[in-house]
This record gives sequence, structure tokens and C-alpha cells, in this order.
Amino acid sequence: MLRNYLPEVMDKDERQVVDSLIQSLVYLKKEAQREGQAFIAYAIEDAIIHAKGVRDTKYSPPRYHNIK
Repeated sequence: MLRNYLPEVMDKDERQVVDSLIQSLVYLKKEAQREGQAFIAYAIEDAIIHAKGVRDTKYSPPRYHNIK
């Protein structure tokens, strides 16, 4: 999922970018839980799992100029 949205920032430190995204998602999940939005919290948890998967792999998407 996230692999489609990160190619423009992959030339930066990938781990730092994805860690920042994960921190934001964790905050949003806590807010959704606080507001009683269980379905949204579940969807955010799924995004967190995918983000951690991206961070922990050696995957590097094609650069923007290579995509036609």
C-alpha cells in the first residue's frame, strides 16, 4: 500500500521517513480510539502494519523519472 505513495521521498533516509509516518499513524489511532471510532482505528492499525513492513524490507520502488 505505502509503496505506491513513497517514491518521491525514497532518496531520503527511508527509515526516518517511514518512522515519522508510523508515529503519525499511532497518534491518529489513539485519537480514533479515544473518540470511539473503532473501525477507523482498525484501518489505521492496518496501515501501521503495512508501514512497518515497508520499513523493515529492502524494497526500493522505481524512481519517479523511470515510471511511464
